[in-house]
Amino acid sequence: MIELQFINKLLEEDNLNTITKNSVDETYFVVYNKEYKFITDHYSEYHNLPNRETMIEQFEDFDFVTVTETWKYLLSRIKEQNLFNKVVPIIKKSAQLAETNSYDSVEYFKSEAHNLLGFLKHNNEVEDLTKTGKNRFDKFKHIQSVEGILGISTGLEELDSLTHGWLGEDLVLLLARTNEGKSWLLQYFLVQAWKQGKTVLMYSGEMSKGVVGYRFDTLNEHFSNRGLMRGDNVEEEHYENYAENLGTSEIPFYVFTPRDIAGNLTPKRLKILMDLYKPDIVGLDQITLMNDDSYARGQHKRITLGNIAKDLTIISEEYDIPILTPMQANRLGKSSTEEDMPPEIEHVAESDEVAQHSTRILSFIQIPVGIKMILRKNRFGEKDKSLIYSWDIDTGVFTDSPISSQSQEDIKVNMGEEEYLKGEEVF
Repeated sequence: MIELQFINKLLEEDNLNTITKNSVDETYFVVYNKEYKFITDHYSEYHNLPNRETMIEQFEDFDFVTVTETWKYLLSRIKEQNLFNKVVPIIKKSAQLAETNSYDSVEYFKSEAHNLLGFLKHNNEVEDLTKTGKNRFDKFKHIQSVEGILGISTGLEELDSLTHGWLGEDLVLLLARTNEGKSWLLQYFLVQAWKQGKTVLMYSGEMSKGVVGYRFDTLNEHFSNRGLMRGDNVEEEHYENYAENLGTSEIPFYVFTPRDIAGNLTPKRLKILMDLYKPDIVGLDQITLMNDDSYARGQHKRITLGNIAKDLTIISEEYDIPILTPMQANRLGKSSTEEDMPPEIEHVAESDEVAQHSTRILSFIQIPVGIKMILRKNRFGEKDKSLIYSWDIDTGVFTDSPISSQSQEDIKVNMGEEEYLKGEEVF
């Protein structure tokens, strides 16, 4: 009955404005699909809707009824009906999958359910910029109040000035060569988010939760990581008091490994975990240790990584949550002009698509004084500016103010060029 009322309301108003604004199409009409298509085709050709006589000529059994309900009600009902029609086959397929693998069944259902929620939230309204100036001014005042930090602070003031913080639609690649501290830098950013009261969800594809835990303690309280791992050189009472106080925190820092989910992470599994733990930021160490939901036998790794990156971008936008992940630079990742330069975008290993789908690429390299960073890609601000920070990996201490260019030159002179470029081996 709702389809009949909807069509009659359209015929009464003699325009398709309502369906255009609300993205209603022929999939919403099951019983009256032919009638709906005839009406829209007629409008497309003649720029008006068919009258009563034309409708009767085409559909002699069509019922004309008086509709007193509002468009708000009719839209709500027809969307609900359409949702029902979409849900039923999903439930049936989920039940079939459950007969062989319950986990696959849950993954499939959750993934499809999210697509349906996106369908419900869809709004096709265009915006008149002349009427929304006050909204933009209010947002401008908010930006002033937070000193330009629109998202989650990176923990580094100068980097924040370039990024405005990690934003809800961010897929951030932390690009470096082997043994430069990619996992350390990822966890540093996650700990900084946690200190701001943000719930963290971290996937550790290689390291155990114990190792990740000790790194958390180092980055949070600056205990010697070597001391924690070896059981020495750490003041025991301080660590005990710290551990007890940490246990009272109401802000979680969730960590999981492949063992916890019976296999490597996939984008669909990530969505399930995000629904369960409600994170404000996600760290994936790393996407090369993830599996592609749409993997086909014999598929090249380049395709696999590109698919994963694309899915992660969609997830970050859908959940309005930043996702950070380390990425290996390939063996060609040496600058042709300077040996102490972080890798370029083209040095992203295996896949150009990974770089394409990312919103930011923070490339970095270790030097004895700390770490040299360059934002190779920055969709929301300035890029290609070098930042150098002092970084003591063992205690997790970053100096918030970058070392000046003059200081870099002084250090090179004092240490010697070769020693300056050598860097520190990451344990």
